[in-house]
Amino acid sequence: MSDLHGLLGDPAQALSLPPERARTLLVELAPLVRALELAATTAPTSNGHHAEPSEGRLLTPQEAAARLGLTVKALYRRAGGFSFTRRLGRRTVRFDADGLERWLKNGRASR
Repeated sequence: MSDLHGLLGDPAQALSLPPERARTLLVELAPLVRALELAATTAPTSNGHHAEPSEGRLLTPQEAAARLGLTVKALYRRAGGFSFTRRLGRRTVRFDADGLERWLKNGRASR
């Protein structure tokens, strides 16, 4: 993650990264972004710790699409209509595995 240190000091450097390295950094940063979002939106408990998130594992679009029997493109088109969609950033979407399983088990909404 040595690229990250330079990017924190000068975000404009991101424009000079090779596309594959930029994608790799996004994947590496997704858990940090999620943790920061939770920290910013979850009120601390009485002991000063943040409450545990109610969500379990987050699936990548490829994993969720395979589980749903959709193409990734079709999943992205429908993502806004799924209650288990989680936006981690402006262009980063993941899918709550537990929510997806509940959706599958409780009968799918008409597609």
